[in-house]
Amino acid sequence: MTTILYLKITLVTICSLFIISCTHYIDNPYANVPKNQLRNINSSKLCSVVANSAYKISSNVNNELTTRGYKDCSESELYCRETLILTPGSTNFVNCRLARDQYNLNVQSQQIATFLALQQLQVQQQAIYTPRTINVIHSGTVNVNHSGYINNYMY
Repeated sequence: MTTILYLKITLVTICSLFIISCTHYIDNPYANVPKNQLRNINSSKLCSVVANSAYKISSNVNNELTTRGYKDCSESELYCRETLILTPGSTNFVNCRLARDQYNLNVQSQQIATFLALQQLQVQQQAIYTPRTINVIHSGTVNVNHSGYINNYMY
């Protein structure tokens, strides 16, 4: 009995390790770039690698972005710094980030609302187009449910 239990535990452990070993990260394309060349790469490109959890973490890239003054490489930080060319820490930069984050939340909320509305529409359409049932009551009355109405037929 204990041998079977140990065998099961061992088997589960081996399977777990195998599954964990299958998870992998994409190599960071800027990980081995020398520091003097890393300075010439666009901040948007570096942030896209840092913000994507599929890429391996690179201390060189993180250090370069920290040197440039990036805090989190979020979409709002990139937008306010790169597109609007606002200075980090300024009032305009803070207001820009707040407004851009609110804009992104609104867009996500609209996407979720649209998705939920489409799901509800599909559920309603399935309910409309399901086959209707005919119930025979023993008294000789036939109830036919058709499009939400019940018609009683006597025989």
